Amino acid sequence: MATTQKALATASAALLLSAGLASAADLPSRNAPLRQIAPVFTWTGFYAGAQLGVGWQRDRLVEDCVIPCGVDTATGRSTGVLGGVHAGYNWQASAFVFGMEADFELTNLRHTTIYPASAPDSFGSSIRWQGSVRARAGYAFDRLLLYVTGGVAFADIKHTYNLTPPPGFASESDSDLRTGWTLGAGAEYAFTNNWSARVEYRYTDFGRRTDAPAIFGGAFNNRHRETQQAVRAGVSYRF
Repeated sequence: MATTQKALATASAALLLSAGLASAADLPSRNAPLRQIAPVFTWTGFYAGAQLGVGWQRDRLVEDCVIPCGVDTATGRSTGVLGGVHAGYNWQASAFVFGMEADFELTNLRHTTIYPASAPDSFGSSIRWQGSVRARAGYAFDRLLLYVTGGVAFADIKHTYNLTPPPGFASESDSDLRTGWTLGAGAEYAFTNNWSARVEYRYTDFGRRTDAPAIFGGAFNNRHRETQQAVRAGVSYRF
């Protein structure tokens, strides 16, 4: 009888020990790696970057006499490179993204065009630098952002007038800061949490200006309207 009780006690102890070992095996190890939860991507925050693109300039000219003598019209066109820097801030609410952005660019957009009614006299214009301050609004598909943008645009535009009477040549130029508006759309993709790339199209209207060149004796008013289309590619760093 004592032998049987001793055997039962031994068996019970063994079962309790096995259960304890099994429970201990289920406990997390101090040395086991913790699970990392991937952070949710957001467009909210400050960013800055650079862009490079191609622009198409259009200078629509209407020239008329101070004393009526007819009207001469012409359009000067050019294609060139533009590039610069940008900075802004985004705020994301659900999938909607809103923000403000400013940019500054240098360009080599310039043209020289013959007056149709008074050849070989010519006029020209060039945009040496330009910039904008714009609002942005878009919809985010996680790391892909589709957006529209629009705001105030400004540029340093130089106008040149060339008079070619025999036997000499005369030229006159002046420049001023022009202000207008710009509107466009683009797509931006964040390929890391900090870096994104974009492609953007914008149309810009720099408004109107009227000149009365002295080399023409002040007898003619030259009314310009300067517009531009541009496609840009850029990269941004998100802080």
